[in-house]
Amino acid sequence: MEELAGKDSFDEEALYLRAFSLEKAKEFAKAKDIYRELINRFPQSTRINEALIKPACSLFTACAALKTAGQILKSCAKRNA
Repeated sequence: MEELAGKDSFDEEALYLRAFSLEKAKEFAKAKDIYRELINRFPQSTRINEALIKPACSLFTACAALKTAGQILKSCAKRNA
């Protein structure tokens, strides 16, 4: 594959897939770092918009999960009070 598209093309896709996999594994901080590397190394990437948006979406998801967890804990605390 590298011979056809060049090493940079392979590295670009590998970085994206690594970040995507980390995101799916809920390793948001690590995924953000890999997306940032993709942005820095390949600013003309076809994946640039995804690399810019996905960390924000992951942060939004994580914050929503924290809010939900907080609501559940408050509900439990009220029941046990």
